[in-house]
Amino acid sequence: MARSRAKVTARPPRPKRDWAMSPVAARRLLVALLWLGGIGGSVYGLTALAPYSLATQGGEDWRVEWENPPAWADASVRDLVTAQVGAVAGVGRGDPRLCALVAEQLKSSPWIAEVQRISKRADGVVRVRATMRPRLADAKGLAIYRGRAYRIDDTGVRLPDECDLADLDRSRTWILIQGIQAPPPEIGEVWRGDDLQAGIKLVRFLNSRSSPLLPSIRAIDVGNYDWKEDRFGGRLRLMTLHPRTIIHWGQPPGEEYDMESPADQKLQWLVRIFEKHGGQFPDGGPIDLRDEAAVRPALGQ
Repeated sequence: MARSRAKVTARPPRPKRDWAMSPVAARRLLVALLWLGGIGGSVYGLTALAPYSLATQGGEDWRVEWENPPAWADASVRDLVTAQVGAVAGVGRGDPRLCALVAEQLKSSPWIAEVQRISKRADGVVRVRATMRPRLADAKGLAIYRGRAYRIDDTGVRLPDECDLADLDRSRTWILIQGIQAPPPEIGEVWRGDDLQAGIKLVRFLNSRSSPLLPSIRAIDVGNYDWKEDRFGGRLRLMTLHPRTIIHWGQPPGEEYDMESPADQKLQWLVRIFEKHGGQFPDGGPIDLRDEAAVRPALGQ
C-alpha cells in the first residue's frame, strides 16, 4: 500500500517589526515627555529655590526706621548702623525673634551706645530707639597714633573708621589730636589716657564756638600733657599751618582753676591775633595764651 504524504503547508514569513513612528505618534510622545519633564523640573526648581525665596522675603518684607535720630546722625551714619542689621535679613516679619535679633545686632555695633526700644508694626516697619555714639566734633575730630588716623566719639570710644594720615582728605577741615601716648584700643572700647581726654575737651570747645580759626589749626598736640617735652610749655598746644607758630593753650577747658585764663578769654585773644594778621596766624614763633602778661607781645601791647 502506498504511503500517503501529508500535505505540508508552508507558514508565511513573519513580518518584520517596524520601530519607526509615524510623525503624528512622535509628536504626541514628545509633547507628553516635555509635559512630564516640565512638571518634574518645576517641582525640583521650587524645592531648590525655596531657601532663596524665604531669604529674599525676609530681607524685603521689613525695614528699619529710626525714632528721633540725633541731628548729627546723617543718612550715611544711619546707613552704616542699619547695614549691621543685615545679619538677620533671612528672618521674615512674622518671626517672633525679629525684634530680639535686631536688638542683639545693634548692641554689638560700636556706633550704638544704648538700645532703648525695638518695636514692630504690622506693615513690617521695625522701629528703633537707640543712643548713637556721636563722632567727635561733628566728624571732624580724629585721633592720631603712629601715622594713622582713628575715628573716635565724644567720649574717646574708638569707632570703625581709620586710615593712614597721608590718605586723609585735605579738602575737609580736620581737628587732629596728636601726641597720644596710649595705643588704640579695640573698636568699640574707650581709648585710655588723660592726655587724649584733655584733647577731646579742647576739640569740643573749639567746635562749639564755630570759630573761624579752625581751618588754620592743623592739630591739637597733647604730647606735653605731662610736661615731659617742655616743662615751661602749655599742657595742650595748638599746631598751626606754620611750623614755627605753636600756640601754648595750657589747661583743658574748664580746668584752669584760677591758674590760667579761662578758655573763652584765651579764644578771644586768639581771634584778635588772627584778625590782626589778616585772617591768619603770624609765622613768627610761639604764642602763649595762658595769661594776659604772656599774650601781650602777640597782641602788640
